[in-house]
Amino acid sequence: MKSGKNIISIAAAGFFLLYAGSAYAAITGVCSNCHTMHNSQNGSQVTGVLQGALLNDDCAGCHSGPGNDANHLDDVNGAPLVVATTPPSTGGTAPYNYLPGGFFYDASVTGDKAFHNVQSPALGSLLADVDIGNTPPGWEAGEAPAGMPTGATWTTQLQCAGSSGCHGNHAQSDQNAAISGWHHGGAAGTEYRMLSGISGVESATYVVTGNRYSAVNRTNATNTISALCAQCHGAFHGENADTISSGAWVRHPTDLRLSNAVNGDNHNAFAGNAEVPVGSVGAGAPVAATNAYVICISCHVAHGGPYADLLRWDYTLISANTQGAGKGTGCFRCHTGKDGI
Repeated sequence: MKSGKNIISIAAAGFFLLYAGSAYAAITGVCSNCHTMHNSQNGSQVTGVLQGALLNDDCAGCHSGPGNDANHLDDVNGAPLVVATTPPSTGGTAPYNYLPGGFFYDASVTGDKAFHNVQSPALGSLLADVDIGNTPPGWEAGEAPAGMPTGATWTTQLQCAGSSGCHGNHAQSDQNAAISGWHHGGAAGTEYRMLSGISGVESATYVVTGNRYSAVNRTNATNTISALCAQCHGAFHGENADTISSGAWVRHPTDLRLSNAVNGDNHNAFAGNAEVPVGSVGAGAPVAATNAYVICISCHVAHGGPYADLLRWDYTLISANTQGAGKGTGCFRCHTGKDGI
């Protein structure tokens, strides 16, 4: 996998992320760690792929590094290593032992169904999905915010940011323009994880259990983490998604308070853990058994991991009423009455 980290580290010195409150991270340090004035140093180009805003690299290139790094942060500039250039190993390969959003890795090794298929020179092997192309599964243009594609299909591949991405300003088609200024804080940079309009509380150390996710009780709020997922996957869990039909569940619900469940499972005693995080109203409140909500990322990771469908665990090991490897994990974290014996 090609990575831009070797380019960036040439000038890297003293560049760290400082946390202003719990809402966002603002960067301070040497400007040349991220930007190049003339794209020339010692007779050579700083970057071979020109970027907007005089940047040295694109999103994935800046956030790439070895997966066995102890804290999954670049040791010099503090950037989260979202793109693993070597197989993640420290703390286990499960995405809930990595960063909160999991990680990207080489799709030629793991297959492209384990990650969001983000377009990036540093992620050359993550191409458009071989089965469905560019259009996200469950795409409904009516669920998307202004600025995102309006047609029934996508003509461009998913990006990290912008009108065809998750982060930054959806009104900007170019992802560098969409995220411009957000790393420096200010009004735009106050958004949770640089996700426009989404509420939450960041972990100051990027650990999985330190994040708090916003959820509501089956209302159509647009600021929850599940609402973010519905921007692209609206037919699954958006405002018009039919989670219940003729009195029966047809899709797994989100933004449902676990203490409301009445099917015999032990939801009331479950307040989430690293493997299966849950949301809470307002996100700022500590998650308790009576304030725990199932959300999209209770089961999935935002970026990817080692398992199919971006799941947090190996779904093939989840087998009801057995003593197999999946007992007490994954789905059974909530559905405690299903693995039985």
